[in-house]
Amino acid sequence: MNYGCCQKCYSNPCSCNSSCGCTSSYIVPLCPEFCTSLSVTNAWNVPACGQSAVLAIPGLRTVLIGSFLYNPTYGFFEITGFNSINYQVTVVNNCYVENAAPGTVVPANTKFIESAITGTGSTETWTPTVTGNGGMTVTGVTIDVAEQWAVGILEFFVLGIRFTLGGTASDIINVSMGTATEGFEVTGNTNFVCHAVNNSIVVADGAIWRPVPADPGRIIVVPANMGNWVLGTGGLISMQGFYRRPS
Repeated sequence: MNYGCCQKCYSNPCSCNSSCGCTSSYIVPLCPEFCTSLSVTNAWNVPACGQSAVLAIPGLRTVLIGSFLYNPTYGFFEITGFNSINYQVTVVNNCYVENAAPGTVVPANTKFIESAITGTGSTETWTPTVTGNGGMTVTGVTIDVAEQWAVGILEFFVLGIRFTLGGTASDIINVSMGTATEGFEVTGNTNFVCHAVNNSIVVADGAIWRPVPADPGRIIVVPANMGNWVLGTGGLISMQGFYRRPS
């Protein structure tokens, strides 16, 4: 079989496409055509969260590990393996919001596209631990909202907490996040502004927060004027943002 005569999208069985100059010779260029979709020839069930499935895509010559196969009906599936001899692709179900329920039957010859874009992770909640630096205490913590969801390597979150500060005033409040964070390796790190109330008084310039590179999973929150937090009741921090999860 002269595979040099096959189209870029590789018909099965392989056939010669004379329109792009294919001949009977083995030494011919591949036709300048590109796949707009990948047809999975076997039927398969959407696996459970974190589990794999093996898909048959005859003629596929290369694929990017870590990219995704996407279909608007069935969702995003991360490519974790490729057998170029048997044309088999192994995918994992990360249970993104867009994905069909585990166990859903995907019929044979369903078409997917390969995409570097991922789906949206389901919304999860967590219980943050809130502490002060040095001798500052944080008590009476009320969690109004603590939700997060993943989009690719980024973790988006919404956080609202109320508290009372005591002990010895400090400039730093520590908050644990629901997923490990990766610090921003730039000069001075990167700070993000958030809303803050201190001793029942709105902080005029708000506060700033950032991940701590040396302690993945923790962010620090500091008054924007870089002064100490004022001790007393009626403390509040409200923020939304995102950070990069460790790769």
